[in-house]
Amino acid sequence: MKRRLTRMMLVAAMAAAVQCAVAESALQFADTVIDVGDVSRSSYMHGCVFRFVNMSDSAVCVYGATTTCACTVPDYPREPVEPGGSGEVRVEFDATGQPVGPFVKKLKVMDTSSPGNATVLKVTGRVI
Repeated sequence: MKRRLTRMMLVAAMAAAVQCAVAESALQFADTVIDVGDVSRSSYMHGCVFRFVNMSDSAVCVYGATTTCACTVPDYPREPVEPGGSGEVRVEFDATGQPVGPFVKKLKVMDTSSPGNATVLKVTGRVI
């Protein structure tokens, strides 16, 4: 009887652990870090594109993108991305007035396949 109770408790604990696992986004990005190289401090905007594919079997909507700095501006698709479909997150970086040297700008992309979680993308480079 004790063994049976122990097994039942073990199974219940395993089921709870599976439910608590952090869900990953169904959007698979080709790159999560893009190095834009040298950027002139006098250049207004410098852009890059993060491409992704919806790996799930249902449509996914990107519902937000936040950045760590006002100098970094994201643009993302507003329409649902169908299963197997692709999309892109465009990022513009304004180097005007930025300090000379290396930089890392982070971008968090939120989508409906993993509510509450975000995919972190990074734009790196060097202001000259």
